[in-house]
Amino acid sequence: MALLEKRIVSLYLILDKLSYHSLYAQNPPELLLLDEPSNHLDLASLEALQLMLKRYRGALLLVSHDEIFLQSIGIDKRLQMDPEGWRLELC
Repeated sequence: MALLEKRIVSLYLILDKLSYHSLYAQNPPELLLLDEPSNHLDLASLEALQLMLKRYRGALLLVSHDEIFLQSIGIDKRLQMDPEGWRLELC
């Protein structure tokens, strides 16, 4: 089994709500809702998750405090909350 396939299998076992099969299905979901998906992952699983999310072409609503993770998957818009309220930022 190739290293990438091992990482994807490892990721699949760790993340029970995010299915490798559904992301690569002929009709993948149009929207993913993820809450701190990079928490508690080993390096191989984190890299596999980053690769899958970079290739994902649907809408992604993601909560994360991990700036490096957000940059690595190419987030282009961000909804930020500050004392004055919510604002949409382009990355």
